[in-house]
Amino acid sequence: SAPPPQLHHATNNYHTQLLLASNRNRMEFRALAVVSALLLLCHGCWAYPEISGSCNGVFSGDHLPNEVSGAGGYTITVGEITTNSTHKRATVVIKGPKGAEGLLVKAWDPVSGKQMKKSAFEGADWGPLPRGLDHFDACPVGVAAITHVEEDMEFGSESNPLELTFGWPKDKEVNFVAWMVEEETEWYEVTATTAQTP
Repeated sequence: SAPPPQLHHATNNYHTQLLLASNRNRMEFRALAVVSALLLLCHGCWAYPEISGSCNGVFSGDHLPNEVSGAGGYTITVGEITTNSTHKRATVVIKGPKGAEGLLVKAWDPVSGKQMKKSAFEGADWGPLPRGLDHFDACPVGVAAITHVEEDMEFGSESNPLELTFGWPKDKEVNFVAWMVEEETEWYEVTATTAQTP
């Protein structure tokens, strides 16, 4: 004989709840997988959050407790400057004894000693970036700073210098600062300026 209507209704409700719970679990699992993937992709960006997580850099004192000091053998130089009707452009070369695992390189305003203001440095931009680097948009002018976005790479070794290009308004000068990170508590700072380049 057929089951009572009440039992049939309860069984249908039970199956419906199981299906909803299963779908909900699948969606939660997919969401968790997406978040995990994004975290893995961004891990290189935030490998050294005390440095690359703030654009204030030398102006803030927000650095890691550093076990070393000085340039550590790294150098940053500004090459020949070319000028067109509105902007200047130069190659910036960074190199050191063995290369760094992480970095933050910034262009900043030597007049104010602070971050570039977008209104004053319209069109400022790092040129095409080498593999493993990207703009650091936490800065007021996001294109004025770059950081590493990949691990297991070395940047700026003696045998393979890091060559970057930067463009800026021709009526301005620019200072550059680079933090080259070899370990989480071992990083070095080097600076350069366009004002000292003939």
